[in-house]
Amino acid sequence: MLSGFGLLRFAAGQDAIGAIDLGWALAFVAALAWRRVRGDSTAVGMFMAAVSMACSLARIHLLGASGIPWLFPIILGTFAVTAPRPASVIAGTGVAYASILLFAGADRETAASASISLVLTFMVARVTTTHVESLRLRLEGLASRDPLTGAGNRRGLDEALLPLLAADAGESAVALMDLDHFKVVNDRHGHATGDRVLVEFAALVRRLTRPQDRLFRYGGEEFVLVMPATSEQEARDVAERLGRAVRETIRVRHSPVTVSIGVALARSGEAVATLLGRADEALYAAKSGGRDRVVMA
Repeated sequence: MLSGFGLLRFAAGQDAIGAIDLGWALAFVAALAWRRVRGDSTAVGMFMAAVSMACSLARIHLLGASGIPWLFPIILGTFAVTAPRPASVIAGTGVAYASILLFAGADRETAASASISLVLTFMVARVTTTHVESLRLRLEGLASRDPLTGAGNRRGLDEALLPLLAADAGESAVALMDLDHFKVVNDRHGHATGDRVLVEFAALVRRLTRPQDRLFRYGGEEFVLVMPATSEQEARDVAERLGRAVRETIRVRHSPVTVSIGVALARSGEAVATLLGRADEALYAAKSGGRDRVVMA
């Protein structure tokens, strides 16, 4: 469409506007090719937003107020293809520059009316996209978290483990933790008590671990603690401290709750399933050895 407008401008003797429209069209083609080859939609979106804004402003510079209608969809499109912060910079700069051009070349009433319309369009687009982005982040958080304990769920576990298995990740560890005799807690004291134990356990783990450590609910009463940049001795110390804290802190009718823990160090190039499998074997050994203990894989 833009190339067609460009040809019409050339036919009408408006060579400068025609060159802008054709350049704009070529930029679109280049961006689509870039997206197809590199797959980087974020960079492509920012590139096209910046190019579109620059071309639209150039049209206003040459055409005056009659070039303003192009700027409204450009503002909206900028927020559609770019994150809110860079979109605000690109669109805000465009609105400010367009207003300067209008007050310099058009009558004051026309310039004021157009400028106010541009500012309102910018504000509506900014508020709308910010709200949509916050909803998206909230939904992503809900999709990757266990609603009862607030721990991550299995969907997010693989994403957290993959960086630990990279060639240059350094020492890291995972602890697979299982609350002992949890079925008995549910059967004898009810699921409400079982839920309370799970919530208290998750809160206790978060309180006793570092901000970079991440807790995931693996299923039922099983949890996985992902510990980046952690040596074997540090992982053992963390697991022992957690086991002792659970025993001393969490109670069901005055009886202590205990946890069995299997710890495995991440190995470069290892599959996620293999790492969790080794931690599970260590956990099984902890269970077989009498529970309420830590076993290193």
